[in-house]
Amino acid sequence: MRPRELGAAFVVDKEASVVLAEASVVLVEASVVLVEALVVFVEASVVPVVALAVLAVASVVLVVALVVLVEASVVLVEASVVLVEASVVLVEALVVFVEASVVPVVALAVLAVASVVLVVALVVLVEASVVLVEASVVLVEALVVFVEASVVPVVALAVLAVASVVLVVA
Repeated sequence: MRPRELGAAFVVDKEASVVLAEASVVLVEASVVLVEALVVFVEASVVPVVALAVLAVASVVLVVALVVLVEASVVLVEASVVLVEASVVLVEALVVFVEASVVPVVALAVLAVASVVLVVALVVLVEASVVLVEASVVLVEALVVFVEASVVPVVALAVLAVASVVLVVA
């Protein structure tokens, strides 16, 4: 080979080396983009799992609220039974009072006891009503949590779909 041809070959070889180096840089950049897309995909995959966990917790809270509501209903029924029994005692006390007009002190004592029983029954009924209201509030809060938790999986699936598209494009 002549020196001129040798020089031209050297220039071509040098240019080929530059093109190869640039191609290597592009390949490394593409690899970085692919790794970043994989990281986004993995992060997006975590969101549905967390959303399902939140949904499970909300379901448990809802079940607990329903149990509390049932228990409050039972207490309310029991308080109603006590109120009916107290009313019966009061009627019986009035009968005794009428029959015992000869002994008004005894009749008044029986009436006083029946009145105390009636007041206690009313207090129990009021407390049961308060428990029922509180249980209803807990149920409403649990339903709100359940509805809010139901939105999270839909958003997570949308994020996962976008991450899948990014991964396919990458």
